[in-house]
Amino acid sequence: MKVINDAETLEELLTCVTQIMPNIVATYHHFGAVGAFDYKDSCEFHTYNVPQNIVDYLDKHRKLESNPGVVAVLSKGRAMWLSELIDDPYIVKKGHVELTKATMNMTGDALCLPLYGPNSRSGYMFIAFGMSKVDCDAFVAFNVQGLAQHFHVRYCLMMERLHKQVRLTPREGEVLELITFGKSNSEIATILGISASTVSGYVQRIFLKLDVSDRVSAAMRAQTIKVKI
Repeated sequence: MKVINDAETLEELLTCVTQIMPNIVATYHHFGAVGAFDYKDSCEFHTYNVPQNIVDYLDKHRKLESNPGVVAVLSKGRAMWLSELIDDPYIVKKGHVELTKATMNMTGDALCLPLYGPNSRSGYMFIAFGMSKVDCDAFVAFNVQGLAQHFHVRYCLMMERLHKQVRLTPREGEVLELITFGKSNSEIATILGISASTVSGYVQRIFLKLDVSDRVSAAMRAQTIKVKI
């Protein structure tokens, strides 16, 4: 709890997971609430020691309905073990039994946790920490879930705080969007019908507001938070 509470930035919060349990295999998914500033129909996810093929799969299936395991856990509103999901009627109906088994073969059994935050922000965490449902004491599982829930609430509050801090003008928002698409200053100038030097000025102001020093970091920050225009 102290490690989570001491995190002052999103980056520190996201990296503190491995400080708490360095050998875990885990994913954390954040779903913005409909109507919220950061809402979109795909989820943000972060991974810890996850095999690359699973990362690739998650990247291609960012929508909630594309991951039946997440849907099943959130619909029940309680923690479930991956081994339990294999026989879940929804998983069977969606034809994900073999995929669930393959995941378990790679990571071992795992706790699959529904997470709930302020302003209807839901989340999901998958944590494999070397114990199965049979081996894990209920008290340990309860504490792991408590840590995950606290982590999610802190993440939601930090996102809201960042949103209040970052305000871009409509033109700066247009320039930032084009930066995320990999456009150069000259290309942005052509698209927006302004001079390259004017674009350069916008880019520098965007960097200052986002607290970054390069275009890649700006693009990544833009994907992490939703700035206010």
